[in-house]
Amino acid sequence: MPVIDAQGKKAVFLDRDGVLCEDTDYVTCFEKLKIFPFAAEAVELMHQKGYLAIVVTNQSGVGRGMMTEATLQLLNEALQKQTGVDRIYYCPHLPPEAEEFPPYRVICNCRKPGIGMLKQAAEEYGIDLTQSYMVGDRISDIQAGKRAGVKTVYLSGEKKMQVDADEGYASVLEFAKMLV
Repeated sequence: MPVIDAQGKKAVFLDRDGVLCEDTDYVTCFEKLKIFPFAAEAVELMHQKGYLAIVVTNQSGVGRGMMTEATLQLLNEALQKQTGVDRIYYCPHLPPEAEEFPPYRVICNCRKPGIGMLKQAAEEYGIDLTQSYMVGDRISDIQAGKRAGVKTVYLSGEKKMQVDADEGYASVLEFAKMLV
């Protein structure tokens, strides 16, 4: 159930790959972490407009054994330092039907389109989900946003998909400039 608090904070929930940085398949090392040059400006605009900027990202490379959680945390620290996002939540799991390495073989509610990461952030930061956004470049991002009760923003870039998002923009910077 969404957190509703008239005095709550507003947030922009951001997917990582394809939103703040290039989607280079699995970002498992610093060489593959290619942060968009406009990402920090977009986050700064969100902050200026009174929004927290919180990353919620599926990172199944951990569950697949492609990187450790320690490596992922180092990558996340670099992203946070370079962009100014307030917090990064991640899900290391795969869907239940996929092959995973223990201890990542679990059915979870954190993997988008699940809303576990959004709910956790809302509880920890006192976020009013009804005044917040989910920005992503995949259908699972939009589905998670809808399920959590936030406004949804689909970043299409070059992709052309049928997505039932509330708004659409070419980049996170374009969205941040239009954010009220």
